[in-house]
Amino acid sequence: MPFKIIGKRLWVALLLLVSALALLLIASTSYNAVVTHRFWSAYIEEGKLVTVGQARMYINCSGTGSPALILESGLGDSSIAWAAIQPSLSKNIRVCSYDRLGVGYSDDVSEPRDAAQISSELHNLLDNAHIPGPYVLMGHSIGGLYVREFALQFPKETAGLILVDATPPYLERNPLFAHEVPTVPSWLVRAAFASGVVRLLGRCSHRFSNAQFDRLEAEDQCRMRYKESAAELASFDGSSAEVTSKSLTATVPLLIFSHDPESHTESLQDRRSQQEWSTLQEQYKLLSQQSERIIAISSTHYVMVDRPDLVIRMTKLFMAALNRPELTSFLQQQTKRE
Repeated sequence: MPFKIIGKRLWVALLLLVSALALLLIASTSYNAVVTHRFWSAYIEEGKLVTVGQARMYINCSGTGSPALILESGLGDSSIAWAAIQPSLSKNIRVCSYDRLGVGYSDDVSEPRDAAQISSELHNLLDNAHIPGPYVLMGHSIGGLYVREFALQFPKETAGLILVDATPPYLERNPLFAHEVPTVPSWLVRAAFASGVVRLLGRCSHRFSNAQFDRLEAEDQCRMRYKESAAELASFDGSSAEVTSKSLTATVPLLIFSHDPESHTESLQDRRSQQEWSTLQEQYKLLSQQSERIIAISSTHYVMVDRPDLVIRMTKLFMAALNRPELTSFLQQQTKRE
């Protein structure tokens, strides 16, 4: 008899626990949906939607001048990733940030997400938005692969390249970075975002010093884009093959920003991977006879967020020196820390 009573009590306790967890999940999901909807309903985007093929792509251009500076975001990031530097850059330069298909305000897409496809879509977007070339393309993280591919496909329209801690080709084959490749099932990731677990874990919390940008970027990171990110990661090997299949024009001006490896040395594994990353960044200088690499002191992977002052200043100098005699002295195959 006592065993039956204990058994019933356990079942009741288990039922109560399951009910409490279900209520908590419903509350968290509802709260996350309301907060996300209110924030993005209140946020007024400054750009516009342009039809490209059967889809609409978002582009935000500001400033005047030629060549135009085109900003290509990293994996899972929308054009908001550039909000810390675009306003200042556009005081002297024509600057355009945009959302790849499947990201931000752009439509979803089922086409392949390799570098050749993405750079072709960008070219069509610029044409349809009536943004004339030539262009200087600035790519962050995996966006570095895409701007390199753009320069290969459209060399006559590429006036220069700027790589911001760009992801090296075939990085997933390097054992030091094998842990960087996500192995979590897609359904679990979708559930974590939709239920608000990601928000509760602090993904939507402030992380950057620029308060206005910080809230935008934090909320932007809480908008799930796993489908697009997974598709780009699945195409990463193919994208790597595309950008390494032929060489850039040897004289294309190239400016390289890299994060500070000394900011990531918590463990022996960190020190080894940071050293390898820095070595791979240094090799970018071999892509052009006119190149310079800048290691941004006290920066993380988001160099343009941690050191906007440096990125803005050096980008303005780079743009001003294009097609002028001082470009050669500005880009001298050197590396410096700033």
